[in-house]
Amino acid sequence: MRRLLMSIVTIAGIATAAGLASSSPAQAAGPMPIAQNGTGAVAFTRADPALGRTWFDRASGYVWGTPPAKPYSATTGCDRFMSYATFAAKVAAGAITTRCVMFDLEGGHTWPSPAQEKADPEKYMPEFNRLARAHGLTVVESPGADLQATDTTCPRPQPDSAYYQACRIAYYAAEGGATVVMVQDQQATLTPSVYGTWFRTAQAQADAASPGTVVFTTCSQDRGTAAQCINDVRAAGTVGGLDDMQSTSSSWEAAVLNALG
Repeated sequence: MRRLLMSIVTIAGIATAAGLASSSPAQAAGPMPIAQNGTGAVAFTRADPALGRTWFDRASGYVWGTPPAKPYSATTGCDRFMSYATFAAKVAAGAITTRCVMFDLEGGHTWPSPAQEKADPEKYMPEFNRLARAHGLTVVESPGADLQATDTTCPRPQPDSAYYQACRIAYYAAEGGATVVMVQDQQATLTPSVYGTWFRTAQAQADAASPGTVVFTTCSQDRGTAAQCINDVRAAGTVGGLDDMQSTSSSWEAAVLNALG
């Protein structure tokens, strides 16, 4: 499950707080775009102010939460939703207070997304995107690979990496105009070849659905060392990412950011 997440991407056309970004593989000048749980981002910027400001004091520094904690005014704060139905109700009530929203649909048994949404991510992710875009919102999609256990719309090959690719999860996450799709490929951290193939396949699928979508890759401290994360991100090709789900270690985070920046 996602607890403390940060993802980074080496891609041109850094997204603004209200607009789409390019998914071109060319790296833009300066640090890569980055995304992290707001609480984690605030903690990191306090532990390492110089590095934190470099990565988060800009519109291409994304944070999320309910509501999102922003380390800097320039940081893009995204309200996190685990249910399309909840998001739609909040839109109808005129209760959206941020310019960015995140859909974190996952398939774990204790994950609070509705069962019907877990069973059909292919339907609900594009619907989330279309509704958000219709209201001028920036959209971050972060579907869990564990949807393999609940998705009844698509056959469920194992392991999760095979499901994610065969069922084109990144395609449906991007469909409808997502600004960012974060691929939760951290499960393959110890196998760089699988990690790289998983990400590149997802990136191509997302680009086919929505050429303007920026695709982030993910890795997590509880899945390996900083060196393993760096190796995996480089194996993925043009995109780098970090998904720190459990640890609040600023030294691990700083090692990865310094190497990939």
